[in-house]
Amino acid sequence: MEPSVLRTPSYNLKVSILTLLPVGVFIFAGHLIWHVPARLAALLSVGFLGVFLAFLIIRRNTIIQVRQPIYVLVACSAFLSLFLGAVYHIDRAGWNWYRLTGYDVVIHEKIEGQESLGAAEFVDRHPMFRFDAETGMLELPEGHYNFEQTVLIPNGLPLRIDAGVVLSFGTGCSLFSYSPILAEGTPTKPIQFKARYDFLKWGCLAVTGGGKSVFRHVRFENGRRAFINEVNLVAGLNVIESDVEITDCSFSNMVGKDAVNIKQGHAMVRNSRFKDIYKDGIDMDGGSGEISYNQFVNCQDEAIDLSETVEVAVHHNRIFDKYGGRVAADTNLAQVKAGNTFGYLKH
Repeated sequence: MEPSVLRTPSYNLKVSILTLLPVGVFIFAGHLIWHVPARLAALLSVGFLGVFLAFLIIRRNTIIQVRQPIYVLVACSAFLSLFLGAVYHIDRAGWNWYRLTGYDVVIHEKIEGQESLGAAEFVDRHPMFRFDAETGMLELPEGHYNFEQTVLIPNGLPLRIDAGVVLSFGTGCSLFSYSPILAEGTPTKPIQFKARYDFLKWGCLAVTGGGKSVFRHVRFENGRRAFINEVNLVAGLNVIESDVEITDCSFSNMVGKDAVNIKQGHAMVRNSRFKDIYKDGIDMDGGSGEISYNQFVNCQDEAIDLSETVEVAVHHNRIFDKYGGRVAADTNLAQVKAGNTFGYLKH
């Protein structure tokens, strides 16, 4: 029988370092060669190191077999896999996943057969809505509504949202309309689009198709983005090939690519406030309109991005960020800057 070998603390530390070293090299190589995001590399490194330190502290005065650090390595890998898998499954909006790993992804939703539903069938499926036969419009009466799944508004059924309505969305849930939306709140009864839980962002509001949508005295909070029926919806409010009027609205803590994204439509955005926006405040791709008398505070990218857009009047906006205020335009950039006020955030 071989004599027993005392596993001293220094021996334990040596074995742990030799076990951790290949892991560290693999993570570093993944970051450099396979472009694993720095956030994920840091999370994996801290996770493995933390478990091993705890392992050494707990077992520092005991006899350890050489194989035990390998068991801890396997256990740590399993724990991190389960943790990241749970985050990905629970956070359908993908914001916490992105903050942890650096991968900016959302779950793709495919919702078939609902864009052509009739009014009666739609209301039967979603009884929170009503149908006004006289106006031919869907209605969402004043009240507080929880959306636990993404809802599609069919073609030919415009939606009117009454003043004072609060729409609370589960994580990653959205409202996608193939018809115009009329959401007209008041100063004392604003309409609210928000997440049920602030740390689990909701998806987005999207309008596509003909007709004009109106948003007046509407608050948008903690929105993200979505990918629905093969349409990449990059903003909290998306208007695609449709006209829109946005007046006296507020957008805060929006963590998609943009707070508002407008593609190939005529837009009027006035007297609204954009605060703590992850990237752009307003992004217009094509189309025409006016952006005026708005305030932008702490947009992490441009407050206003007018790529491929030339027929938009941009004036009397107040833009503040840590860089002194930023806008982008493919043409007439000097004119855009001259008509607006820029400044630094006060700390």
